[in-house]
Amino acid sequence: MNEREISLVDLLAEILLHWRGIIIAMIVGGALLGAFSYARSARSAQEEAARLDEMQNKEINVEEELAKAEKELTEIQRNNIEYALYYEDLYRKKQEYAKKSILMQMDPDKVYRMDMTFLVTSEDLEKSYNMEKVYEDLINSPELQEKLAEKCDVTASLAAEIYSFGRNSSGTMKGSDTFRVTVMHYDEETCKELAEMIIDFVEQGHGAVSRKMGAHEITVLNQTEGTMGSGSVLSTQNSVRSELLNLQASAEKTKDAFSEEEKRYYDLLTLEDKADEEPEAEEDAEGTSAPGVSLKYVFLGIVMAAFVYAFVIFMLYVMNNKLRGTDHFQALYDIPQLGQIPAAEKKKKLFGFVDKWILALRYWNQRKFTEEEALNLATVAVKMAVGKEELDTVCLIGCDLKGQTMGNCEKMKELLAREKVETKILDNVLYNAEAMEKLEEVKAVVLVEKAGSTLYTEIVQELELLKRQEIKVLGGIVVE
Repeated sequence: MNEREISLVDLLAEILLHWRGIIIAMIVGGALLGAFSYARSARSAQEEAARLDEMQNKEINVEEELAKAEKELTEIQRNNIEYALYYEDLYRKKQEYAKKSILMQMDPDKVYRMDMTFLVTSEDLEKSYNMEKVYEDLINSPELQEKLAEKCDVTASLAAEIYSFGRNSSGTMKGSDTFRVTVMHYDEETCKELAEMIIDFVEQGHGAVSRKMGAHEITVLNQTEGTMGSGSVLSTQNSVRSELLNLQASAEKTKDAFSEEEKRYYDLLTLEDKADEEPEAEEDAEGTSAPGVSLKYVFLGIVMAAFVYAFVIFMLYVMNNKLRGTDHFQALYDIPQLGQIPAAEKKKKLFGFVDKWILALRYWNQRKFTEEEALNLATVAVKMAVGKEELDTVCLIGCDLKGQTMGNCEKMKELLAREKVETKILDNVLYNAEAMEKLEEVKAVVLVEKAGSTLYTEIVQELELLKRQEIKVLGGIVVE
């Protein structure tokens, strides 16, 4: 017997043919892990509720404890605690700035920038220069900063970071002067909108400046835009990050040096500071601790169940030592394959068309025949093999000639009889002494083996028996 090879296509088809079982396993796996996640969530909710109840039932008079603890502290110890609180407050403020600042959110290598050059023209240069100072105050005014801040949804101080005013040394013509306004942002569209807001604001302020400073003209002389790297942005970001690290380190260093008295007083102070936030925190805790089913666990259960089910099928397939419907006698035993008879069409199952698609994958590039067509072809192949050996008798033998397999043998016997070929049928020749004894009268045989029933080793034993008896093996037929 030659070494058997595993067909990946056949293995895949075998797994897919169990798709109903896989779906049921996935539903069960998802339900089990979903129930587990719910039980785990419910237990966590109970523990959280118990903890909150304990906190609510535990009455602590913070003010009395603070007064008592403060009496035990020296002036130096109080200063140490104040330093720690001071560093923590600075750290929180700087951290809040880092989260909200547009400047901190920019990519230093990809800053979108717009430059607008304004031309101020009046009767003489001195007057234009003075008007330029007025426009500088106008552009740096809180009113414009508030407008820009509202657009960016930040504070006015943060909006002031993303634009700047620059003055030129002299005008481009007599009686004129120029200044430049630069806007930076990480978003191109927002940057353009901010620039338009500044231009509109300057044009709206032109009338008020004219009434105070005299008639003059102001126009946008030039606009440039583009993406660029900014060393100043990078430097600012690095400076803020460094300051955050230093403040955090200073606060931790100061707290690490606390004595027991200082630590107790510090804990009481911070507890008092957080007292106002406690109701909101408890409300959030109650909302998040409600028991529920985790979709992550459900999905994990579905995947694991499908994998385990498919793995079991894979192991059964690999360890299976019985003849498969896709096996070929020529490849396994070096004897001709005279036919392959498909299984009789079974009772239709729900969504049976899916099974047909999968079977089409298994027999890809192979012509499929009906049971009757395959039986006729196998009969003709047997007749030709018998004729080639110049015989008029043949014996059909196998290890499990029952049910459909025996029925096929009987039909072949009738068809061969019409061709004047005498046919005998011997079942279970390895384990039936009477059938084995009848082999003495046989000159040639055809193996008829049932897929999924006959063992590979049984076919080998049959071939060895026939070889010892010097009986010619004309070929084999696989019945699915």
